[in-house]
Amino acid sequence: MKNFVKSIILAIFMIALLQPAYAKSQQKLTVVSWGGAFTKSQMLAQVLPYEKKTGIQIEVINYDGSLKDIRAQVLSYNTKWDLVDMYLPDIIIASKEGLLEKIDIASLPSAPDGTPSKKDFLEGTLMNYGVGNTVSSNVIVYKNNKFKKEVPKTVVDFFDTKKFPGKRGLRSSARINLEWALIADGVPMNKIYETLSTDNGVERAFTKLDTIKKHIVWWQGGAEPVELLENEKVVMSSAWNGRIQSAIDIGKEMTIIWDGQIWEFDLWCIPKRTRNKNKKEIMDFLKFITDSQRLADVTKYIAYGPARKSSAALISSKIKKNLPTFSENSKHTLKLDGKWWAENQDKMDKKFIHWKNIKSLSFGGGLRP
Repeated sequence: MKNFVKSIILAIFMIALLQPAYAKSQQKLTVVSWGGAFTKSQMLAQVLPYEKKTGIQIEVINYDGSLKDIRAQVLSYNTKWDLVDMYLPDIIIASKEGLLEKIDIASLPSAPDGTPSKKDFLEGTLMNYGVGNTVSSNVIVYKNNKFKKEVPKTVVDFFDTKKFPGKRGLRSSARINLEWALIADGVPMNKIYETLSTDNGVERAFTKLDTIKKHIVWWQGGAEPVELLENEKVVMSSAWNGRIQSAIDIGKEMTIIWDGQIWEFDLWCIPKRTRNKNKKEIMDFLKFITDSQRLADVTKYIAYGPARKSSAALISSKIKKNLPTFSENSKHTLKLDGKWWAENQDKMDKKFIHWKNIKSLSFGGGLRP
């Protein structure tokens, strides 16, 4: 009988001893990203190393980048997402709507040399509601065999269908296209958003887009520009540089035009009212994936620049030359103004849809429906 009691006590003790490890193995975070090569880079550089280090399971799911799902979850008090990768304009909108948790940015890890995180992150990639991940770039790309005598080198060349005939691929969005139209029309980089803030400036951008409208093939998903170029449906296309570099790395004959590239920042955000009780675990994961080493590691798998300055020293020279943040590539660069787009996105989207659906600017009363 005594031996039986001892066995019961020992069993209870062992269960109590193992319970923390068991509980830890049951913990799970739900992380939301964009899919494709981008999510692959996050899995290999950030998620899998964290799982290996902690034993905590990370469920990674994809979304379309819109705010509708975050709004629905937060407003219904049923938030199932713990961490979401978002673009800067959407973060500004979401924070104003009260959809995001404030982040203790002072608790983020310092750079290897001790530089505080607040000074280490690039301008625009660290805020109360978001922590920077990468610097992606909207670029123009062409298929190598399409131009024999002279190749396009600038945004101006993209709009010149006489000198460089053929179809153009453009993402079906006002964002980026309006900026490129003004750059091609001679507006200085530092005057782009000042110009777009006027009715005449917006009209000027659409008038420039009208010069190539009949040559445009519209795309939506990040993989489409590669397909359009490969299938010879276009001779040039806008694209995200990381997607194109991934294609080049596997032998696709394409060239990126860095002139007039437009940077966009993606940041990690925490939706409000998450049902996950492990709030500390969410922050621990966020700290891990945004330290200098992890952001440098992302560049091994996709050609997007790191949001931290200190990460640059941890990246090989071979990889650096393909990044939008590389000095030789960023000589003529525009940083997308997230604040401007947060304030003007709806209005520009309406004008863009109207413009797409009319034959020319003189049809249907111009851009003012």
